[in-house]
Amino acid sequence: MTASLRFPFNVEKIFTELSQEILFTQEYTMLKRKEKIMILMLMCAGFMGSLSQSLLTSALPSIMTAFGVSAALGQWVTTGYILVMGIITAISALLFYRFHTRPLLEVSLGIFIAGAVVAYFAPNFSVLLAGRILQACGAGPLIPLLQTVVLYVYPKEKQGQAIGLTGIIVGFAPAVGPTLSGILVDAFGWRSIFVFLMIITAIVLVIAHFTVTEVGDRSRSAFDSISLMLYGVGFSAFMAGVTFMKSGNLLQLKILILLVLGVACLALFAGR
Repeated sequence: MTASLRFPFNVEKIFTELSQEILFTQEYTMLKRKEKIMILMLMCAGFMGSLSQSLLTSALPSIMTAFGVSAALGQWVTTGYILVMGIITAISALLFYRFHTRPLLEVSLGIFIAGAVVAYFAPNFSVLLAGRILQACGAGPLIPLLQTVVLYVYPKEKQGQAIGLTGIIVGFAPAVGPTLSGILVDAFGWRSIFVFLMIITAIVLVIAHFTVTEVGDRSRSAFDSISLMLYGVGFSAFMAGVTFMKSGNLLQLKILILLVLGVACLALFAGR
């Protein structure tokens, strides 16, 4: 039985008003038609990547039953996705300035689809988790890419409102995820979630191939691998420690080690 989707505020009204404010202003109508479609496709891509964060929430009981895993282990299909997506997002600026816009978007969506394929055919939980991690690698650059393109395309006086719209997409998509996944799981089973992701993302990828153009300037900035390692290890360790805290025993040695390691690495990262 799927629950109805309820929000403490009128999301539809806010989204509609902000969309009209941005999409129907004189500045937007002055944009080229291809730029309008490009922004729309980037919004759709970012929406899919953000939606996938919570799309397996309602499917977790079915996944636990199918693979015989505990709730603590099963929730890593969501936790792992968010964790890896956060790490990839941190290097998205480097990716934007090193790679052209359309190839970056196409590769990201291609990796996302590949992850969905792996997850759909997963014979066990380990393969399913690997597919989710692969999906997160593809989803990581999508929202930052959308925000960067918006900053380049819109005039300065409208950039704040445009970024606000992307923020609604980021916040609204995960809220829809549990209800949508509940409908799909009840009707077709939990693997249908990945069929849905594959189909919609493939459509966005095909349209984006013909509509997304080059935005911004490319440069070969230095890559700080040590900072990336510190951030990745620190963020992962801290998230893992917080996740294991849900078991109820806060004084477990592994939890303390993970939290201390995470805080130490993030402190070193912040100090660089």
